[in-house]
Amino acid sequence: MNSKDLAKNIVKILIVTIVFFALNPVIHFVFDSVIVTGEALAGPPDIMLLLAMILVQSTLIVIAFNLIKDHLPGKGYHKGILFMAFFLFSVQIPSVFGLIAFEVGADWLLFTPAKIANYVTLMSDIIIFVLVGVLLGKLFSSKTATAFKKSKNFCISVVLSAILFPILFLLSMKIIDFILSGGIGFLPANGSLWFNLMFYGIFAMTGACLPILHNIIIQNKKRDRTKNILLTTIIFLFIWMPVQNFMFIFGWNFFEGFVFSLVSIIPIIIVIVVSDLLMYRKK
Repeated sequence: MNSKDLAKNIVKILIVTIVFFALNPVIHFVFDSVIVTGEALAGPPDIMLLLAMILVQSTLIVIAFNLIKDHLPGKGYHKGILFMAFFLFSVQIPSVFGLIAFEVGADWLLFTPAKIANYVTLMSDIIIFVLVGVLLGKLFSSKTATAFKKSKNFCISVVLSAILFPILFLLSMKIIDFILSGGIGFLPANGSLWFNLMFYGIFAMTGACLPILHNIIIQNKKRDRTKNILLTTIIFLFIWMPVQNFMFIFGWNFFEGFVFSLVSIIPIIIVIVVSDLLMYRKK
């Protein structure tokens, strides 16, 4: 990439960041005005940290999209929408929805003011990221149209990964809790059935999505299996890690959040490897 192309890409990333940052207060204000709610469980953000995180997230989303855009079905902005739909279902929705597990004393109550505020936040996020997807597809265009072909045992891999990921996620957090003797402070040491189902269980969505991403990689990249696993992992971590570290802008402990995000890489890698073992078909 020459300096001219690099400059153009930097400008495009800044455009995505500015639009992303501008859409957040506008869309959230509209929903908050229409639907009266309590305060969301995350609390109010630090605006300067929010801006920094949006810049990091926008940059990594752009990189991830460019790594895979030529292998996504559709053309133009459809690719951007499809990519952001994957992001929403695999990362954003389970991460934001999982916060409802943290409302103390409100187990099994799905429509408290705080939970409703979280649902409204999630609806706002969906609209924001779909619009960002359209922008991505327009700014970083790809004329390559690729059909989605199912690898061998694809459906089995999706179902198995949906079951396996939340279990591995829970076990990983329990192990780090034991190693650190107190573990990650914002996670209860002995979570209730409600907490485990709502916080860890929702990440079944993440598990189901990982084989979809890996299927796209192995169908379109003529690499050896190790490189394909590595590429799938890198692309996913580019969209996963910013969201899992986003909570420190709401005043959560940075170290604990960072440890949480690092430990979460373990089930991601295991599920991708299992998916590869199930779906790999020698050419």
